[in-house]
Amino acid sequence: TALAFRLNRGDRRELRLPSAPPTLPPGIAYLPGGSVLDHSGRAVAEIGRVGMAQREVTCGEWLTFLADPTVRATIASEARAGRTVHMPRSAVDQRTPLWRRGPGDALVELDGREIDREMPVTGISANDAEAYTRWRALRDGVPWRLPTRDEWRFAMQGGDGRPFPWGLRFDPAIVLADCTDENGAPRLMPGGHHPRDVSVQGVLDLAGSVSELTVASHGRVPMLYLVCGGSFRDRRDDAFTSTAFRPETADAIHPGTGFRLVLTLP
Repeated sequence: TALAFRLNRGDRRELRLPSAPPTLPPGIAYLPGGSVLDHSGRAVAEIGRVGMAQREVTCGEWLTFLADPTVRATIASEARAGRTVHMPRSAVDQRTPLWRRGPGDALVELDGREIDREMPVTGISANDAEAYTRWRALRDGVPWRLPTRDEWRFAMQGGDGRPFPWGLRFDPAIVLADCTDENGAPRLMPGGHHPRDVSVQGVLDLAGSVSELTVASHGRVPMLYLVCGGSFRDRRDDAFTSTAFRPETADAIHPGTGFRLVLTLP
């Protein structure tokens, strides 16, 4: 169990060790729960224990989702009604997906290139992400869901209120961002490409890579979606902090937005 805390000179603090983590699926980090802090160290929210995916959902995982017969039937039915769902696309009103059927019925990029299965999936909406979590929960027998914003912030902070997963100061060399691309153009890379962008509990790419879909609170209906953190398309330092977020509609599409999974722990 890992949990960060901050001591000022002369402080005394009693440490209460969290209970041992449960057995978790591979690739899932244990967040022991605790306070979400603002930059002054004041608690603004509390979260319980959760397991959070160390990496964002990948194109490979999304391809497995799209290959499910029930999902394929839904895609075909919606297409007949003039709607595109679940297939990555460039905009909410874009009917032509960014992937197409190639030889042998395999999905490929529009130019015929093989899809990089290690890339974070983008070009999908919150509705698509919710459909994926339901499908994945049914397949795995695990109650997967989108993280709340507070859970996402806690993962970024590690427990001590830090603005970045690695500490207090922004370092463009640590994140996958527009301001660090060698060729002057933002380009997405496979998850974990910047291994120093890692939280205290071992969650990767929270600051950079892609911004991430969260919900305001678990179980709220209708859902209020919030996109947290920076992406490979961002340049401003404050886009990569634990407090960076923007509201998002359920059907919005953005090429710099993806998501990761969490599960509630008893």
